[in-house]
Amino acid sequence: MKLLFVVFFLLWCNTTLIGQVASTLQEAKDLFEMSWRTENEEERRQQRQKIREISPESIYGLYCKAWFLRVEKKYNEALILSNTIIAKFPNNWEGYYSRGVCYELLKNNQQATINYNLAIKLSANDYFMRGSIKFNTKDYKGSIEDFDKVLASNFNDYDVIRLKAQSYHNLSDYEKAFENYQILLGNNKIYEGFYSNYANVNKNLNRYETAVEYLDKAIAQNPNSAYDYFERGWIKSERLKEYQAAIADYLKVIELDNKIDVAYFNIGISYSNLGNISEAKEWIRKAGQIDKKHLEKFASIYRMKAMGSFGSEKSIEFLSIAIEFDEEPVYYHSRGTSYSLLDDKTNAMKDFNSAISLLTLKPDISLLGKVYYDRGFIKNQLKDFRGSMSDYDKAITSFYKILNTDKESKMLLCKSLNNRAICKYELKDYLGSINDCNAALKIDNNYETAYCIRGIARIAMGYKDLGCQDLSKAGELGYTPAYDLIQKNCK
Repeated sequence: MKLLFVVFFLLWCNTTLIGQVASTLQEAKDLFEMSWRTENEEERRQQRQKIREISPESIYGLYCKAWFLRVEKKYNEALILSNTIIAKFPNNWEGYYSRGVCYELLKNNQQATINYNLAIKLSANDYFMRGSIKFNTKDYKGSIEDFDKVLASNFNDYDVIRLKAQSYHNLSDYEKAFENYQILLGNNKIYEGFYSNYANVNKNLNRYETAVEYLDKAIAQNPNSAYDYFERGWIKSERLKEYQAAIADYLKVIELDNKIDVAYFNIGISYSNLGNISEAKEWIRKAGQIDKKHLEKFASIYRMKAMGSFGSEKSIEFLSIAIEFDEEPVYYHSRGTSYSLLDDKTNAMKDFNSAISLLTLKPDISLLGKVYYDRGFIKNQLKDFRGSMSDYDKAITSFYKILNTDKESKMLLCKSLNNRAICKYELKDYLGSINDCNAALKIDNNYETAYCIRGIARIAMGYKDLGCQDLSKAGELGYTPAYDLIQKNCK
């Protein structure tokens, strides 16, 4: 009888123990799914730590142990543990997914992809988990398909709608993302980061006031988010033209994280748009101390401003600012051309000289040809025909080099040959002048001024009939000054 009692007691204990184990395993499983659903990293950490404590040797406990190793950047140890999980639970997706993450962190993308695909295949019966894996591996279209299957039976699953909205967001399908965020908006449970995401979608749909409204809420929820201050500052500066308010936001960004270089840059641009150039320059220099590209970008912006008023005092002012921040030969050339258009030959010549000097360090055949062409043109105006001819020699050499690769070079080559022909004519080298005109007409047989120059050079050499025919051709092609020369030389 005693023996029978002992047997029954042991059976009862065993059954109770099995029930407790099953209950603990179910709790671990439930916590595991909750940890995948949460957006809060601290909450996820606490859930996974509890799983490790209550069920350390289960698949969920081992996965969480590997997860903590990855968080601690012990990727090789996590990889070894992932292999153990797979050996112990070969038909479960968790080990393969864990191993895929390890391989990705170790820069072995090929093995990462293989393991992610195995995890997706093994999670086929759990649409939420499969969709989550696809989401985490950036297969957003695939994740949406799986989340839709979950919603078919549970249309109000908040976490699934959230992940579906974020999938559309990551695909830049802002309309669909907006629709799904709208569903979440009616729910009292607002996840961390929702207001930021909703604001970003509205920004991309050009609903700037709404975006600012929700960024206000995001900042109220998390006043230490440099990202939200930056986003709000960007909308205010780039879209709403509220530069002073934008500056206040960017200053807050810097207060929270003084390494965000683009915040310094955007403050500079905002001051520039307010007309406060001295403040603008100060902030651009601060941005440039972190990354030199900001100096180059600021210079480029001012060059573009100059193009809008090319040939004016304003363009020279803008190009001077550009040169102050980035001594590019193209900026000197542009400013020199503006000086030339304002008939300031002295400063134009200085800028062309600077451009040529810089081009020895930064070769650009096309630009070099243009600079020599423009400097030669000024020398021509100053009656320095030999100096002008020397510059046109260099321009012609440059343009011939790129004749077949640069469309503009054809026109500039013709102009250079034509202008050198004028220099040679002025120096009474009539044959040389005719040869340059012939070269220009070989490239473009409708180049009217070349006919005109060749015409007067032929007349000067005593070939009046041929010369007058050239002048007539120039007039026929639209160069009307040729008719005055006909009146004077062809009677």
